[in-house]
Amino acid sequence: MRLSLEIYKTPGFKVIILYFFITYVPSFLFSFIFIEAFRDHFWGFIPFSSWAFIMLSTAIFIIVIVLDNLFSTKHTKSSILSFLCPYQYNFLNYFLSIVFFYLSLDFYNNYGLSFYQSGTSMSEFGGSVFVFITLKTYFRLFVFYEYLRLLKEKNTFKKKHILYLITTFSFVITIAASMDLIFAVIAIALLFIKKEAILIKSRNLKIFSLKGLGIVLLLFFISMGVIFIGFANKFGFEQTQYLFLSDEVREEIIRQIVIRLANSYASLIQVANNHPFDINFQIDAIKIPFDVLKYRFSILFGIESPKPEIFNISRLNFLNTYQNYHARAGASPGLVASFLYVPFFPLNLFLLSSYLVLIIRAINRVIQNSINKVSILGLLIIFLYVLPLFESPIDFLIIFDPTTIYLILLITVFSKYSK
Repeated sequence: MRLSLEIYKTPGFKVIILYFFITYVPSFLFSFIFIEAFRDHFWGFIPFSSWAFIMLSTAIFIIVIVLDNLFSTKHTKSSILSFLCPYQYNFLNYFLSIVFFYLSLDFYNNYGLSFYQSGTSMSEFGGSVFVFITLKTYFRLFVFYEYLRLLKEKNTFKKKHILYLITTFSFVITIAASMDLIFAVIAIALLFIKKEAILIKSRNLKIFSLKGLGIVLLLFFISMGVIFIGFANKFGFEQTQYLFLSDEVREEIIRQIVIRLANSYASLIQVANNHPFDINFQIDAIKIPFDVLKYRFSILFGIESPKPEIFNISRLNFLNTYQNYHARAGASPGLVASFLYVPFFPLNLFLLSSYLVLIIRAINRVIQNSINKVSILGLLIIFLYVLPLFESPIDFLIIFDPTTIYLILLITVFSKYSK
């Protein structure tokens, strides 16, 4: 059988390439420039012993081609999942938007940027914060639903609708992390920017044109805002402002940014160099989400059960990758490292590649038959919304979790527009 390379030309595959390029390539290069910083933060980091980066990436993309050719691309309409998509302008969503708005005001008054600085477990904040986080996840995908509607339908979305305005305002006042800023900007952008500027491929758009420079400048300021909020989330607003304005600590800021960006790459190097064939380690790792699920079910039904010491794969990855210790800290391993926590090698590579093929095809079904052609900026928006699927996919096995809720809602949105 002659293998077809058509999958390489698809928008779904371009999103995956974008993920690999952003997540792994810069950190691979920085690991040689900032070698001492990497060794100070990550256990036993040796950059060029990392056969993982090149060898694993090559193997994964080869397996993706093989799997895409082996399994038919024909699919049936996901009528049930499409029906379950909750995003409509109905009474329920009006009610939920008002609740979200009220809880957003409460969050703004009581927490703001300090929310993630306390290190407090989500369960210790109380029920209202859990409901707020859940609704924030819900309405984040409501914005994505409207974005896909621009692609799939001739009419523009109801951008002046009170429901969308309430949702956007709630996002703006509850920015507490870097990704919050990005999704708030996307929601605002869909309000004010013509859809052609976001969605349609333009041969006339050049970087050195006025429009091109405007887009580059906008992306630069968004990037700086993301970095600033990331530091403010950790150190507080005033301390971060001092750090950014001080010439003496600017080099240290650059080092910290590089280390934060290198999380997924360093996780990959650590697990690939030390545990690729460690069956006991992998079995202990894959048991974690099931132990946590068992514990949460026991709480639900009032059954005595010991609380797991390690509460997700992200926590295990933090302990396995970082030298500094924090009682509750976690670090998402990223796409490749996540599946290396699964037994057995190379079976875990086939599982990873199958997962990628599913994501690629889901994106392709939405985009390839669209009325509008997607620009690079449009692909970037899609990338940002599917990014949570790459952070720690094994943790989706923990059903009672905001990330799993996000996955389920994203599947229903894709199903709605994969016709």
